[in-house]
Amino acid sequence: MAELSKQRFSSLFKEQVGKSPMVYIKDLKLTTAARKLLVSNTSINEIAYNIGYKDPNYFIREFKEAFGCTTRQYRVAAKE
Repeated sequence: MAELSKQRFSSLFKEQVGKSPMVYIKDLKLTTAARKLLVSNTSINEIAYNIGYKDPNYFIREFKEAFGCTTRQYRVAAKE
């Protein structure tokens, strides 16, 4: 569509955004999940599936790596 190779697109994207397209998408998904944890009572498993993770445990590990706490800890801390 943009008439760029995958590598060229990735290079241009990283120049403009400061991170690779895959890292950007992962960050966007995790930020969306964090918002959902704060504003809804939707189960963690359902949030994981809704944002595209097939394995909720993997989602929780990725979330912890990004935010420094588990999804449950994040939700509880927000309610305090």
